[in-house]
Amino acid sequence: MAVRHFDLSEPTSARLSALTSAPRSRRDVRRARQRWMVAGVVAVGAPFVATVIVLGVTH
Repeated sequence: MAVRHFDLSEPTSARLSALTSAPRSRRDVRRARQRWMVAGVVAVGAPFVATVIVLGVTH
């Protein structure tokens, strides 16, 4: 969850500019890394599994 800090010192400013965002926690980084690792394993393994199934059906 990102936390934004807005500069409200200028009352005539029509738009708010985001100055900083909160750093991601270690748990969020670890979860994202695990999610991408699972996606990579599925992307690499799916063609092999599909090939085994096709060869099993046709043989």
